[in-house]
Amino acid sequence: MKKLLLLSALLIFGCSGEQADDSTSPVDVITPSNLILEVSIQDVSESYPNGDGSGNVIFNSTADNTDYFEYRFDSGEVILSESGYLEFTFLDYGTSNKSIDVYAFNDNGNSTFIGDNITIYVENPDAVYTLELDFSDEFPVGHNLGLNYYNDITVGVLDYSENYIKLLTASGTSSYVLEGESLDNLSSVIQVASPVDNTYYSNYVGLGQIIKDDNGTIYSVFHSEQHDGTQCPGNVLGFYASVGMATSYDNGQSFQLSNSALLENTYNINYDNGQCDGGLGEPSITFSKDSTEVFVYYVDHNRDGRGVNICMSKFNVNSNKVPDFDNPYYLDSNNNFTNEVIRSKEVVVGEGDSDAIFPHVTYNSFSDSYIMVYSENNWGEFINGAASPSASGIYYRQSEDGINWDSPASQLITDWSIPWSFDSHSFSWHPNLIYNNENQTEGYLIYSKANSLEEGHKMWAVKFNIVAN
Repeated sequence: MKKLLLLSALLIFGCSGEQADDSTSPVDVITPSNLILEVSIQDVSESYPNGDGSGNVIFNSTADNTDYFEYRFDSGEVILSESGYLEFTFLDYGTSNKSIDVYAFNDNGNSTFIGDNITIYVENPDAVYTLELDFSDEFPVGHNLGLNYYNDITVGVLDYSENYIKLLTASGTSSYVLEGESLDNLSSVIQVASPVDNTYYSNYVGLGQIIKDDNGTIYSVFHSEQHDGTQCPGNVLGFYASVGMATSYDNGQSFQLSNSALLENTYNINYDNGQCDGGLGEPSITFSKDSTEVFVYYVDHNRDGRGVNICMSKFNVNSNKVPDFDNPYYLDSNNNFTNEVIRSKEVVVGEGDSDAIFPHVTYNSFSDSYIMVYSENNWGEFINGAASPSASGIYYRQSEDGINWDSPASQLITDWSIPWSFDSHSFSWHPNLIYNNENQTEGYLIYSKANSLEEGHKMWAVKFNIVAN
């Protein structure tokens, strides 16, 4: 539920009028007093500390010995109110500081005043938001920790404050928590999950992106693999993937892995699609805008008339604000969710000879939209002998509802999106957005890259800004 931000200002004494003399009646020297101004910015929440963009503010003033009030804004506008109550809408787009003075008058011409300042956000309904990278601010993340082949899945942010960072991701075939003073100064790593024989994560368990409920319980969707003896490009072992759920009750120090896959696949491990990869994997998780649902995005590797593209499912959040992960809903072809087990609709599809893979989705309060960063694997470029890619790389899209991703895709990084060979070309993959300010206007694109798979791949960060045009 959205809250009201209540600001109270105490009296700053000021009055008009002359010192009474013998010819002045007692009524003439009565001056307004005890002036109090209350300011309520409408639709304030944790996501919108300065209002959700409407610009609506309620002012309410009270004073003794007062007949009417006058509000004076720094724009020069003056509005009279007999009761002291005023509903006002600011129109300057963006986040700005506003000063307001209110004067209390009585019919004798005497007055007093009080001043206040507020910070308010007004959304531009016609704004177009773009995500811009600043490669002058790019640096390695955790290269001193002895890890390789990471981040090999999404990255979960367990803690992010001025002097402390705690991340969750996969390296090799297992999952780790990385800690330190900052992204460019991580200093410790601990393993929190590893493959277990005779489970759906018998050969790979990759924890990544997280959400946290109101009780402090952490949930991380993870990518798991069972290897089938085949081999993918770059000498990568062939796999059947599943999406699992890992739960932590101690702020990410340890995780409990679900006994079965979170999402049911309509194609089991014995289905042969003629390729080295199958199943559902590479998941991303985020709360819906109003936190009443949890959205899970993932890659469908089953093929059978499709490419390898991004699908989604959802889970409801119960009245105790705890996600109900026992009851998945799948997206049908009409954009309706059903609890019947079906093959979910593709929500982002690669363009041309390309697959859309490795999604990372967040709700962005600044643009009031869902933002997805993901990879476009343009296999057509490679099999046609291109010396270097042009369409392959890391992209982003926006969506108003998290379901329809019809906005044009924008390419952020141009590089091969998977290791087609072991030792002959670079690649960049598994992108993530980590915000570092409350308004979610900036942060770091976290991704993994290498000159070749032979040398492994490691995590990098590059600064981004979200700009309203």
